[in-house]
Amino acid sequence: MNLITTRHFLLLHAVESVDAQGTVLPLPARRAATLAAQPPATPLPATDPRAQTFLAARTRHLFDSLASSRPDLAAYGHPSRWPALALSVLLAGAAGLGLISSTIGPDQRLQLLSFPLLGLVLWNLVTYAALAVIALRHRPAADDLATTAPPVWLDHLRARFAPRPTAPASHKTEDATLRAIIVRFQHDWWRCSGPVRARQARLALHLAAAALMLGLIGGLYLRGLVLEYRAGWESTFIDAEALADLLRVVFAPAAWLTGIALPDAAALAPLAWSAGPGGNAAPWIHLSAATGALFVIGPRLVLAALAARGLARLRQDLPLGAVAAPALSRLLRAGAGAEESVLVVPLGAPPRSEFSTTLQPLIDDLLGGRARVEIRPPVAYGDEETATAKLEGDSPPVFGWIITLIDLTTTPEREVQGVWLLALARARQTGRLDHTVVLADPHRLTRQLQDAGLSPAEVEARVTGRLRAWQALADSAVVPVLSLNASDLLPRLRELRDASRP
Repeated sequence: MNLITTRHFLLLHAVESVDAQGTVLPLPARRAATLAAQPPATPLPATDPRAQTFLAARTRHLFDSLASSRPDLAAYGHPSRWPALALSVLLAGAAGLGLISSTIGPDQRLQLLSFPLLGLVLWNLVTYAALAVIALRHRPAADDLATTAPPVWLDHLRARFAPRPTAPASHKTEDATLRAIIVRFQHDWWRCSGPVRARQARLALHLAAAALMLGLIGGLYLRGLVLEYRAGWESTFIDAEALADLLRVVFAPAAWLTGIALPDAAALAPLAWSAGPGGNAAPWIHLSAATGALFVIGPRLVLAALAARGLARLRQDLPLGAVAAPALSRLLRAGAGAEESVLVVPLGAPPRSEFSTTLQPLIDDLLGGRARVEIRPPVAYGDEETATAKLEGDSPPVFGWIITLIDLTTTPEREVQGVWLLALARARQTGRLDHTVVLADPHRLTRQLQDAGLSPAEVEARVTGRLRAWQALADSAVVPVLSLNASDLLPRLRELRDASRP
């Protein structure tokens, strides 16, 4: 996708990740955009041109909906004008600095051994050597910077000074949601646009170096029209013969290009300041200008053209890298109507033997028979952290559903089961998980309470209280807790399914 479409995609990705309930961008608008984009009939890799076409079309349809309903938020999808403005200021500053540097001194003396233009040439040659070494040692992939997280301090700084979208004062929750969307978008865009910023920086630096040299040369010629420059030299350690050898090394290409002959040691000796007022500086200015054009302006413009070409390529096809890979997979899978993967993870007690026969019809009704259910071995008490690491490290990029099965005889603990629930929240927030729910089985607890002689009302009160305790723990991870015995279990699951459907 091109730069603008990718930026719109990441903004919409932030909206859909943060606003799961459809407060900012209604859920029907999301589903309508998916259908209007004509999803592929079969799952495709994100790099497939057909997948890219689908994603770009969906982004255009959905961004139009966002622009009409929330223009204040959609404004963040437009590219910033700061790079172009910063480049203009940088080039003007570099040219001005070169113009100022062309002031040789109050007596208009051009020192052959300390001429500022020669220092610039040397600096650029060192720069070319460094660039060559870097290119030989490391040839990064196009999306290396896109998959590299920015420094933490830069994330905090950007979040601190990020512009805030407007929202009515009476809608504090909505305002918090909008701020979370903007922070998420800016974080993702910063990572994804790394290659663009790198090439923009290269382009700016190469053009600035050329502008600096142009300013210096232009200043010399402008001043030379109204002032007489005298060229000479002085040194404690270098004599005329050594100076002649040095100047031949520095100015040989320019002398060949301009046809200006370089003086030998005998001709340089009278130019010493101790021997007289020096000589006319015009030939040396011509040689210096040609040297600057050969070693600075020309190479820098070539490098700038290469950087501009790479930048133009990225503007037409910006790799998303790993920033939005889960969202790509989720959208393509949903658009293609692919089989859902349902992972069931019991915490603590193993499920009852009849659980699987109860679960499969429920999942079939929920997902229309397009489900592959896997029930993992129970996670022992205290092993939640290990299970979390396995889930985050060994799992496929995107899950359809993760159902956490709990037995209500287990008392919820934030330091134990809470670790697992927070891992599910992270997976949901990053787009690696579409849906997550905790299913509570009250069967064993009900039997225990009945065996203890409690009345049906007391049993129901105890079971309800335990459910509330689990929901209180799961609220911190925004994970719903549903009872397997609830009469409205299937409708509630359908609500969860529809709330996250793209």
